[in-house]
Amino acid sequence: MGDTMRTSGPVDASRAASEELSAYYLGLETLLNRVERSNTHYEVLGLPRSATGDQVKTAYRTAIGELTPPASWVATGIPDQVQQRISKAMERIAQALATLSNYGKRVDYDNSLTRKANKPLPLPIEIPAFPKGRKTGQPEQSRAQAPDVQSVVSRPEVAKAYGVSESEKDERRRCERFKLRIPARITSYDPDGAKWTEVAETVDVARLGVGVRIRRGVRHGTIVHLMVPMPLKLRTHGYSDPGYSVFALVRRVEPQSDGTRIIGLEFLGEHPPAGYLEKPWAVFRTRQWTGSDRRRDDREPRTETLIIQYLDNSSETIRKETARTENLSRQGARLLVKSAPQDIERVKVTNRERQFESMAVVRNRYVGTDGIERLCVRFMDRDWTD
Repeated sequence: MGDTMRTSGPVDASRAASEELSAYYLGLETLLNRVERSNTHYEVLGLPRSATGDQVKTAYRTAIGELTPPASWVATGIPDQVQQRISKAMERIAQALATLSNYGKRVDYDNSLTRKANKPLPLPIEIPAFPKGRKTGQPEQSRAQAPDVQSVVSRPEVAKAYGVSESEKDERRRCERFKLRIPARITSYDPDGAKWTEVAETVDVARLGVGVRIRRGVRHGTIVHLMVPMPLKLRTHGYSDPGYSVFALVRRVEPQSDGTRIIGLEFLGEHPPAGYLEKPWAVFRTRQWTGSDRRRDDREPRTETLIIQYLDNSSETIRKETARTENLSRQGARLLVKSAPQDIERVKVTNRERQFESMAVVRNRYVGTDGIERLCVRFMDRDWTD
């Protein structure tokens, strides 16, 4: 994973540099996908079996060149997982060259491919479809935030802009999500106004947003600018651009055991929302989602008293207080709290009466219309049981 860079200054960035990075990653992802899905040395190099020795060597040099990042971006850092994929691809490309550029080895290899092709084909296996998500409870109430919070855009407007129908009530997700690892350049601001940039990697992508693994801590409701080589069918603009430039809202933050975080980003469009240019570090929000509740378990309105311990990144207790649940399910709860630290990600919740204790991840937080702050948490160690 790339190291985080910090700079200061206005929102403007070097477009030429961003396009250079995006063009490199777009070509890199195409090449890595080809190599990783290849079954033969010819497919690794993108050649037919009739290719000459010179064509083999040319294809090798071209592939190695595409795997090498621009010198100007070496300091930016390449994500660790991408580095591993590049190393494995280079090994396969070198092996393909060693085999196909040697006459004797190539003859033996071609003969082995012919033998494999003459084997009987396996019987087709029917793979059952995954069941659709079930309906759950009522939609979340509308959200109000603390003083330094600005409204962005309603979820129905976002869904309409990205061509997603809200009439599909049976689907837990608002649009199809694809497991795809592609590099992403993220730029945003700290609460103190300092600008930062990180080269990260997606874990999944969709028309409405992406999941990204990053090292830097971010707040729920933060606006980030994303530059990513998004597949064309998932774009709503910039079809001819090498990189997809889009502003997004941090909707979800999930700390991982390796110190990284997977953040869920909701796309807002190619232009920043109103108020962003004046306060890019502010916390924004979206209005009420009117579609089906997308939780896996029903939440029921329920009041339980809990002891909540706020933990730092080393799992040491920063502070503790008595809180109460506003709603509760087997896997999580919405808690009413008084003094949650600003950048808290993990908590420990305890209910002595029911002998319940579990670590929990803060999935979201906001201040309600009553002025009380809510933490939406997911239990990590055990499920809630009566």
